[in-house]
Amino acid sequence: MRKLTAMHRRTAVAAIAIALFASPLRAAPQLVTFEVPGADTTYVTGINNNGDISGFWVASSAFHGFLRSPDGAITSFDVPYGPNSTIATGINSKGTIVGAYAGDTFGFLRSPEGAFRRFRIPHGKDITYPSVINDDGWVAGIYLPHRNGFDQPFVRSPDGQVTEFTIPGTLGADIYGINASGAVTGDAGGLGFIRNLDGSIIRFGVQGAALTYPKSINASGVVVGVAQFANASKGFIRAANGIVSLIDVPSGTSKWGTGVYATGINASGRAIGSWESAIGGAKAFIRAADGTFTSFSVGQSGNMFPVGVNDDGVVAGSYEDAASHYVGFLYIP
Repeated sequence: MRKLTAMHRRTAVAAIAIALFASPLRAAPQLVTFEVPGADTTYVTGINNNGDISGFWVASSAFHGFLRSPDGAITSFDVPYGPNSTIATGINSKGTIVGAYAGDTFGFLRSPEGAFRRFRIPHGKDITYPSVINDDGWVAGIYLPHRNGFDQPFVRSPDGQVTEFTIPGTLGADIYGINASGAVTGDAGGLGFIRNLDGSIIRFGVQGAALTYPKSINASGVVVGVAQFANASKGFIRAANGIVSLIDVPSGTSKWGTGVYATGINASGRAIGSWESAIGGAKAFIRAADGTFTSFSVGQSGNMFPVGVNDDGVVAGSYEDAASHYVGFLYIP
């Protein structure tokens, strides 16, 4: 018996050693906060697959763009064309940043080398506000024919050709997401829409919701967003085949609020967003494609505003503390 026990012990030790070498220990998730030096407030607007983060910061009522590299280095920038009012709105995996400046009168592109190119919707439009860019360089956003008009959507090709379009039966529209194939998503007249690169438009609404606000679309055509019901807001996921599922808090979990807001989705179907806590503040969440729900927050109070998730599952956004001071955050799962 003693020999058999010793043999079992040696076998167990060997099995544990093999398991440890074969399956490296997984690092714990990291939650990193950052702010631009000298900023009164720091807003994050996007993250790419390399871990580069775009955003803008404010000091003494002046707006400036910034780029945060994966090593934590922050580069602040302003467009060279006029008054400093630079708002970076997104970044692609090539490192090109898109945004607006001069009171949203012009859009701009900033190359990875720091060179700027500005553009404006033709025909004397007053406001040009590009909001998203994909890896091929397609840009989408909105413009205003005049300052008291309705937002109108546009897409801009990598070679600079601008296509203005309308959503039939509506006065205006907003765009919040673009995917790898150039399909864009947004809302118009209380419903969501997808406009494909060939110009075809799909309109949809979440059943039972008064308003549907899509926020992001991935390479497979899956859309996430917010559905406004009579007494609550719920996140939603619309599959490429049109089937809609609601994102709600896990059942049986105490102290959850009633507001759930989905704001981003990556290529593998990992969705992100925020939820309102019954004990105060908005917490961030990650919902995996299999429905697994993870929540995180910088502190017990304040509000989390995740805006993007890359294909590695890294989440970026802004955190508002109790004093209404905004800083950037990075969640590395």
